[in-house]
This record gives sequence, C-alpha cells and structure tokens, in this order.
Amino acid sequence: MGTHSYHMLGPFANNQYVSKTWSGLNANHYQITVLYSYGLLGSGTWTSDNISLIATDSNGQSTISTNQLHSCTSGPFAVSGCAYTQGCFVNYQFNFPHSTDSLTLRVVAQDSTMSLSINVNAWSIKDLQILLHLCHHTCQTCTNSLFISCTSCIAGLYLQGGVCVSSCQGLASPVNGLCTASCSFNYFLNTQLFC
Repeated sequence: MGTHSYHMLGPFANNQYVSKTWSGLNANHYQITVLYSYGLLGSGTWTSDNISLIATDSNGQSTISTNQLHSCTSGPFAVSGCAYTQGCFVNYQFNFPHSTDSLTLRVVAQDSTMSLSINVNAWSIKDLQILLHLCHHTCQTCTNSLFISCTSCIAGLYLQGGVCVSSCQGLASPVNGLCTASCSFNYFLNTQLFC
C-alpha cells in the first residue's frame, strides 16, 4: 500500500469546505482507504454537524461518504507554531473503489453550528492518510490484489481468464493484450475451448 499523510484546517461557516488533490498516484490500484480525524478546535460546543467526504477521480466520478454526525465539547486550545494542542476529534475510515492516477478529496461541514469567529472554534482534518490498495504486480487494472483478478495486464503480458500470462495457453492467441481463442476455417469453438 502507498500512504500519504496530511493536516488541513477548515473554514468556519456552514457548507464551506477544504479540499486537496493528488496527482501522479500509482495507477496500479483498485481501492483507496482514507483515514482521518475530523474535529473541533477551540472552545464551545459542536452539535450534530453533518460531515461529508467527497472523493473524485480523474474521470470525474465521485463517491460520497455522508451522515457522519459529530457532537462534542472542546476546551480552550493553544497554538504553538502551526500546531493546535487541544481539541475534540473523532476518527473515520472511508473505503471506495478507485483506479485512476489522481484523486480530489473535499470535506464539507453541513448544517454547521460553529461560529464564524476563529476565536471561538473551527473545524479541522488531521492525520489524513491515503492508502492505495495495489493490484498484483502483473496487473495493470484489477478487482482485488489476487493474481487471478486482473482486468488488464502490464506491457508484455496477456490477459487470459483473469490472469496475466507471458504466452497464451491452449487454442488462444494474443490479440490486443488479450488471449483470444479462435478456430480454423469451417470449425467452431465450443465451451471447452476445443475445435
């Protein structure tokens, strides 16, 4: 798995958001896990904000995790450099299918009860980690990490029954990265791959 870790301080008003985009990700993956802590910095009470995490890939397809209601009361916080030393945070995990080389995450606090003043409270993402679930090293794309779960192959290999092979077996021959079965003239392929 590949891991990337970040911290983001959010805006302070209802429906505003923070976002981050990653590009150049290893495209040889089938799923992403996002781990993060979402919480209140400052003093005051945070009551049942609806937190949404929106993940968008380079094809423009989005996956949304919603209804993460979060309530807590935080004490005063202190700032040392860029580090907040006190706050009220809850850990979340979000898994979703993903196989492109870029990712944009947007985190939105909806129906926020927080004050607009930074002196009162603010919301933040911390310990944000992006985990890439990698395909088998022979696969270009896949449905899981097993070698039998390829949907396309790296250069020089051919897809045959979910497996990437260096040469096609039986009556199959390589065509556009796939092992394709074919028969001589006047013969037809049956379900057992024999002519």
